[in-house]
Formats: sequence, structure tokens, C-alpha cells
Amino acid sequence: MEIESFNNPENWLGTYYELAIQVSASADNLKLTKAFDCLCKYPDFMGPWLSKKDFPEKIGNLMVSETVSCYGLLKTPSAIELGCVLWIVREKQ
Repeated sequence: MEIESFNNPENWLGTYYELAIQVSASADNLKLTKAFDCLCKYPDFMGPWLSKKDFPEKIGNLMVSETVSCYGLLKTPSAIELGCVLWIVREKQ
């Protein structure tokens, strides 16, 4: 996907996917970070980026401790590229 397409606000109105991991307030941060890293290493996933403007540069590893949202690009089996938002949601106690 081209940078202009990824950053075009029109492409983020009803045409993106949300991927989420929801955990309890007491979930282990290290295990959660490893789960998030696994998702980001999926072969048909590019990212994560903290901002859409960061596309396509790689950011460093994130240590997950609180609710996190970031952006990515997911390729479907039919090779369609879709913008997506990744969420790590920690439930309130």
C-alpha cells in the first residue's frame, strides 16, 4: 500500500479492521507483551505504528502495561491490504 493511501482519512472511514486483545486488570505484562509481539510477527501483518504518519517505518518493541492502540496493515488471503487498529485493552478492576 502506498503511503498516501494509508494516510488518506477517507480510507479510515468504515474500511479498516480492529484487532484487540482484552485482558483483566491484573494480567501479566510480560505475557501480554509476548502475545502482542506474536500478533505483530504474523507474516501477513505490517506494523505496528503508533501513528498512521509512522507508516511504513518500523517502530521498536512496545512494552505493554496499559491500554495501547496502534496501527498496522493486514494482508488478506486474496492479497487485499487493509489498514487496521490494534488494541490492547486492560479491564478496569
